[in-house]
Amino acid sequence: MKKLAVLLLAILALFTVAASADTVMLTFSGVNGQVDEPGQYYTNPYYGNIGDGPTFNLYCNDFDHSDGIPTTAPYVEINGALAGSEYGLGRLTAAQYAEEFYLLGNFLTHPDSAVYLSEAMWDIASPNAHYGDNGLDALYNPAVWVAMAEQNPVGPDDLKNFTVFTPVNDPDQEYLAFTADIPGAPTPEPGTLLMLGSGLVGLAATARKRFRR
Repeated sequence: MKKLAVLLLAILALFTVAASADTVMLTFSGVNGQVDEPGQYYTNPYYGNIGDGPTFNLYCNDFDHSDGIPTTAPYVEINGALAGSEYGLGRLTAAQYAEEFYLLGNFLTHPDSAVYLSEAMWDIASPNAHYGDNGLDALYNPAVWVAMAEQNPVGPDDLKNFTVFTPVNDPDQEYLAFTADIPGAPTPEPGTLLMLGSGLVGLAATARKRFRR
């Protein structure tokens, strides 16, 4: 089933025009203050706004392919597809986005795991390059989150729940966001996001056995 979902997502990304793709002026307005385990980088969520609009959460999905975070810069706001994102530039695969979107959904249900979800997201973008297995159990281990994301990638029908902000001035930082958080964006189905965390307890138990040292 996982292979089928990833295949469908890849086909959708390759042959479907984005349901929404507009260029906006995105302002990076701050961080939440939490840092990764080595104490080098601030972790998700970050904060931003479009124009003079209200602030909403931004999630850094891949810092290895960026040179910095501009204060205000033009971004392409993509909702409903992956065309025009880093996927289109060949830096991330459709499968990697599908797994990152799964992790994004869990920021809502497991805010106390935000640091480890961030680390897992960055590990998915750059496999084995950063954090890996920290020896902790379940939801406090980025390797466990990566394993769960690999088992539960978001399907193409749920792309509408997420928005990708891809920089016009490559290689600035790309961000992910919940479509429902963005002022003026279409409202996705609320039940879908809640379903992203379903079955988490069983998966955590399985992953705990796999990654316990």
